[in-house]
Amino acid sequence: FPDSLIPMAKMAEGYNALVYSPQITQVEMHESGLTNFVAGVVPDDVGASAAASAAYAEGARNAVLMTSDSAGSWSAKTPEWFGAAFEKLGGKVVGRFNHTIGTSDWSPQITDIMKISPAPDVVHICSVVPDVGILAKQLSAAGYKGWVAGCDGFDDPSLEATVGSDEVLSRVMFATHTPMVGTPAGAFIEQCKKDGFKVNGIFDALGGDMIRILVDAAINAGTTTDGAKILAALKARDSFELVTGGTLSFKEKGTWPIRTVPVIGFESGKRVVLRNDTPSFLPHSK
Repeated sequence: FPDSLIPMAKMAEGYNALVYSPQITQVEMHESGLTNFVAGVVPDDVGASAAASAAYAEGARNAVLMTSDSAGSWSAKTPEWFGAAFEKLGGKVVGRFNHTIGTSDWSPQITDIMKISPAPDVVHICSVVPDVGILAKQLSAAGYKGWVAGCDGFDDPSLEATVGSDEVLSRVMFATHTPMVGTPAGAFIEQCKKDGFKVNGIFDALGGDMIRILVDAAINAGTTTDGAKILAALKARDSFELVTGGTLSFKEKGTWPIRTVPVIGFESGKRVVLRNDTPSFLPHSK
């Protein structure tokens, strides 16, 4: 998170060191004025826009936003950015509720959600497993039939077991960083396991991309020790091939990449890619 990564990057500036985070999504990193930092994934508002497009395409028109200050802008602002993108598409935000990370009893919020008219058909929350899986289960038990949409916090291998129902999962979607399905990432992760590394999925694959990109940039820069030259090489190159699928480029945005944002859903309990494109509407980032 930025509260530790920003001071780390500021310290690194004195050593001409490049700080590259494969999974940081919070917008504060890109607004800090740091000149030695790049992220491997898009900011939260870009992911929120992708999730909003997917929810709208699936027929959702009335949204409830679940916000929390527990994890800074990631949990507090991402749902609001979803709402902004959703309303730009023609949807409407019909309710807002607060929560804290670590919630296991969602009955107070669910009671109020079920009273809303017009009834919401998508609830957006940016939080972690097991919280979000429990929310989906409890919403369904209360009679809610709409979507539960979220962010990369949903992208945990234990989500399916936490939800425990294929029917409930079929109404869950989330924006993340790599579709995994249909990319070389799956084979990469399996090879890591065979080589004796303890890996867990998406973030390990993003770390693999980090190494590939930095090696390519160092080769192009002709140095492995000059952070400024490596950063310049990162920004000069048109695109980098990714083990997580597709390409990315730092030429346009500098500290964050232009890359597609997959939105994952479920069919018969299995993850599927609902869409995988680059959002044109940015609710916050420039």
